[in-house]
Amino acid sequence: MELDYRLEELITTEMWSKKATYEKRDKKCISGLTKEQISILEREADKLNVRVEVNRAAKDLKIQGVADHVAAMSDHVAAMLADVYDEFMKKELDKHLAKGIEWKYSENGGEWIKFDGDTNKLLEEEYCKDSIGSCSYLSCDGRVTVDFAKWEGVDIDGDEFLLTRVDVNQPKVPLSWAHPVEEFSLVSLKPSDSEYKTVEMELRKTVKAEIKEIKRVQNMNLYEHYILLRDQTSKKLKRSRDVETVPLWHGTDEVTAMKIVEGKFDRGYSGKNASVYGQGCYFAKNASYSAKSIYSAPNTDDEKIILQCRVITGDWCRGEQNMPAAPCKPNSNIQFDSVVNDMNDPTIFAVFHDAAAYPEYIIKFKILK
Repeated sequence: MELDYRLEELITTEMWSKKATYEKRDKKCISGLTKEQISILEREADKLNVRVEVNRAAKDLKIQGVADHVAAMSDHVAAMLADVYDEFMKKELDKHLAKGIEWKYSENGGEWIKFDGDTNKLLEEEYCKDSIGSCSYLSCDGRVTVDFAKWEGVDIDGDEFLLTRVDVNQPKVPLSWAHPVEEFSLVSLKPSDSEYKTVEMELRKTVKAEIKEIKRVQNMNLYEHYILLRDQTSKKLKRSRDVETVPLWHGTDEVTAMKIVEGKFDRGYSGKNASVYGQGCYFAKNASYSAKSIYSAPNTDDEKIILQCRVITGDWCRGEQNMPAAPCKPNSNIQFDSVVNDMNDPTIFAVFHDAAAYPEYIIKFKILK
């Protein structure tokens, strides 16, 4: 009996609804956990010999076991919910982007009329799947078929109408971008270009380098998501200044660099080199730090890669080892936007949202001896 009593004393229970991040973020994330994600958490719980119970309906989660094991399981849960939150934010951003696309039709040469919301969404989804294909939908009068290649449609009575797709919020890209703007392209800069010289000057402030090439990254999707998050952050912080830090630097290898500039910064890459201030994407104020071989691994010709970036740093706090996400501000459910190595003079920044950084330039260089 005495042994049982001592064991009971060691057992602790953690209710996720008591967490500081619960109301603003995790409440929605728990209800959005998939069966597969819950199974992953249950397998981790078995390894740690703890019990985890997910109640999606109640939007709560319970961990029960020995205190140290509960703490370890809590870290796994926090990381999982951070991933769910990132996915949710991406969908929200995509929803905002979708609001800028309007499908319209015109009958007998008349004025252009907007489709209803559901039909607008359906047409956009089908168009994105196959821009020269066709699809059909049900209207109040019956089935309608549209042909994207011909930009025409026909209703159940055989009456034809014209179709158009309007981007009402044509994204504002930097004036320096090459036109026409494609979804993705890398534009080589000439050493005589003022843009090239500006990037070169920034790099050489802290790095003795022989620059082999500088390419401007034109990734429309990544840029749109970055600007949307920057504007959301600006609105949240109620200021337009000191929302982003430019430039910051990110050292990497050639393969990972292409994954970043073609896709996005992925926190999954961060663990390759360090997580001293949290499990985020890392950026340095000084290019010399990111140019170290541990971050920017040289190729067989001793050439290195570094990315010059703009990063949404917003309000920050000091980071901690293996921190899965930025903590909440004191007496608040609102998270910091980034974490740093030094509150008074930060030289290293980490962000936890994949859209919080945009790689403006990819630079190939050699260190001068």
